[in-house]
Amino acid sequence: MVAKKNLLNIIPALLLMMVLITGPANAAPAGADTEAGDSCAGLPDGATRMVADADGSYADIILICNSGTWEVEDTLQLSSNSDTCTAERAGSLRYNSTVGAAELCDNLEWKLLIGEEDFTDPTPPATDPGYFVLTNDKWYGDIRAVLGDVHSNALEAADQLCLTDLTNNDWKGKADASARGLISAANVKAFLCRNGTCNQAAPNETYYFAVSGDTTAGGASFTTDGSGLGPGNSQNWAGINYFKGFKEYWTGRDNNTDLTWSANNGSGQDRCGYSGFTDSTGATGRTGLTNATDDDRWRARRVPCEDEYKLICFVNP
Repeated sequence: MVAKKNLLNIIPALLLMMVLITGPANAAPAGADTEAGDSCAGLPDGATRMVADADGSYADIILICNSGTWEVEDTLQLSSNSDTCTAERAGSLRYNSTVGAAELCDNLEWKLLIGEEDFTDPTPPATDPGYFVLTNDKWYGDIRAVLGDVHSNALEAADQLCLTDLTNNDWKGKADASARGLISAANVKAFLCRNGTCNQAAPNETYYFAVSGDTTAGGASFTTDGSGLGPGNSQNWAGINYFKGFKEYWTGRDNNTDLTWSANNGSGQDRCGYSGFTDSTGATGRTGLTNATDDDRWRARRVPCEDEYKLICFVNP
């Protein structure tokens, strides 16, 4: 009798196991699915719902409640905040409104997300090109005072800073520029403006990007127009074949278009010591940013002259 009783207890368990084993492999919850356009009345705007996707494409599976209707969310807007990057926030994103770029919380530090390099087919190398080089060092905005006011104006002082920096550091293309005698006071000029006067590139010439102190950066190029203006495109300068990361630099330069920098500094404001004064307290200067695709590359921010930023240097062919 004991054996028979144990057998009766085992049979239901075996039957349950058979049902589980022979049941459908892709079971789905029962009930009607929610679709874009359905009502979400009673829920606050911004509420989300993850829905099933019968066709297996995994598209449009997150809906957002907007004014009482479920909608497919095809954009993402990051908030701008000053929260500290902590271990709990690892992987979070925020928008840095100061520089106009997204940041990722990684290893207890907010890190800027930058554009990748241009993956278009490379063009044949130019014959006897010039170079467009970001300095290794950086300086405060009263450029003339940096060298003890020994130069008659800020452009001459900036040119000297560029020449010294490019002479003292290696960079991609330096061997070629040296062999052609281009690393000289006559050829190296700062990408800078003062009092309506700007250093310009040579007209109708190709310039290669480079970073002083980093031979792995640079290699992309642009070609100037008949007035020595460039770059003539909307490519950001943050890729490894440009200036390799988020960088900021003094320009004092005005805008011409989103594709081409200007030949002057417009209103003449925001020049810091470009005009030669030695006390920059309370004054501002104009900088450019690599992580942009418009005129922010040379006319992005007004910053205090006490801050320190890099320069870009023409190496004219």
